[in-house]
Amino acid sequence: KVVDIENYYADVTVATEEHPPEWKLLYSAKEEYNLTDLSPNSWNNLVKKIFEDEETATKNAFRVSEPLCDDICRSEILCSLRSGHHNMSLYCPENYALPPPSDFEFRGNSHA
Repeated sequence: KVVDIENYYADVTVATEEHPPEWKLLYSAKEEYNLTDLSPNSWNNLVKKIFEDEETATKNAFRVSEPLCDDICRSEILCSLRSGHHNMSLYCPENYALPPPSDFEFRGNSHA
């Protein structure tokens, strides 16, 4: 059972053979998105929040700067998160501005 996901970073431009990269915690998924667990249902609720809340969408997509992310941008993010596939164009509507379907729910087998 996965209990958290942590992402780390290192400034490799200052690393040398004598001073290897110093890895630092960028964020914990549970803390960053206030998740109680990492169940499929929790991830599904987070994906909904990313689509509905501009601040959460921007936080998810852009860590260094805060570019504008309009409805089309958020729909593209939603599509990517829902598909989990490298070729999301196979799974997403051509009109990204469409809202999520009314029955938008996690559709996998939940073993949470």
